[in-house]
Amino acid sequence: MKLSKDVKLALDDVRALMLGSQILLGFQFQLPFQTAFSQVSIPERHLEFIVLLLLLVTIALLIAPGSFHRIVEHGNASARILKIANLCSTLMLPVFCIALAADLFVAFKYAIGPRSAAGMFAFTALLAVAAAITPWLRRNAKVTDMHQVEVPPLPKRIEFVLTEARVILPGAQALLGFQLVIIFSNSFTELLASEKIIHGVALGLITGATLLLMAPAAIHRIAYDSQENPRFVVYAGALLSAATLLLAIGIAVEVRFIGNLLMDSTASALLASLVSASLLIGVWHVWPMMLRLGETAGPTD
Repeated sequence: MKLSKDVKLALDDVRALMLGSQILLGFQFQLPFQTAFSQVSIPERHLEFIVLLLLLVTIALLIAPGSFHRIVEHGNASARILKIANLCSTLMLPVFCIALAADLFVAFKYAIGPRSAAGMFAFTALLAVAAAITPWLRRNAKVTDMHQVEVPPLPKRIEFVLTEARVILPGAQALLGFQLVIIFSNSFTELLASEKIIHGVALGLITGATLLLMAPAAIHRIAYDSQENPRFVVYAGALLSAATLLLAIGIAVEVRFIGNLLMDSTASALLASLVSASLLIGVWHVWPMMLRLGETAGPTD
């Protein structure tokens, strides 16, 4: 059962990283509605838009291991999932640190001046370099059989699917809270009706994703009385797939809404929204599904 234990630890590690990334994404959503936003220069607004896109890459990488585990491995524990989780975490850390450095630069510039902001940016950028290099310097050189698969017992499969929901749920709830607060800001009332509708659509999609992420735990408790049932794993997996799809589309729609405010360009915001949707759906659904279908087809002569 060592593989099952290692996969569970990998999912828990991702869970520890997820909430901070999605809360920082929520800050990017909130920025245009803050009182001091009018003082933010055009280049700094563009920088914050780049930060928004970097955070989307971070979130795409963090949720990817759970999607591969569910879609490709059918909930089984495998050495390949561990490799994917390690790779995604390694790629995510420097991207997140760069996004954080840019955010801190803008914040410190308005808090205590440009020199302190430059120092904070340099310090955080060094952390990003360290985060990119250290995993490779300390990586385990032991060769692992990527085809090694362990079929966990039903209780462990239930634990896996509930953990996958817990990885995403807190961050989705945080995004939902940030979106709700936007509606009650003074700046929101001044927007065009079309922009308000776009935000409303994004809010509805992320609300749906949040409810679907909450559903597995409730179903397990109420419908199955917390008992072990193989049908629950199937239902929960389907709910998680639907939730991540809604979350991806909801975030992409919100990028169109926020991007227009940061870039003052509908075309740029729309392009970023399409790229965001392609990235998130591609990493969470299309790529795992293609890999699964390729393995199902098997080698051909």
